[in-house]
Amino acid sequence: MTAADDLTWPARTRRLQLRPLTASDAPEIWSWYSRPEVTEYTPTRYADLASFAARMEATAPSTLSVLHQERIVAHCFSDNEPSWRIMARIGVRRETLFREESLHRSGRWLDSMTWAMLATDLCPAAALQ
Repeated sequence: MTAADDLTWPARTRRLQLRPLTASDAPEIWSWYSRPEVTEYTPTRYADLASFAARMEATAPSTLSVLHQERIVAHCFSDNEPSWRIMARIGVRRETLFREESLHRSGRWLDSMTWAMLATDLCPAAALQ
């Protein structure tokens, strides 16, 4: 297994470029993350760009931990249709639907879903290794 630090950055495909997050990315991410339609389904709301940037800088190294994993898992509320539609579109499979599983800050109980993708879903040759 290759450590994220050993990879050549940015990692590119035909349609995607991945690179480690940096503190300079915070303003661009904040421009959409701070929108009410985005924060509706996020567990944490940040008061301002400075608090968001501090949290992002503290957690950025952990975002690389998804590289070279056998399984990637994502969770979302079933009401968050844009989120689960993009997961379905890129090939992530819905594995569970939990009915009225999470108490939302609105006071409503919401259904949630778990989605997952295996390394072999991304690269069938990985199954042969």
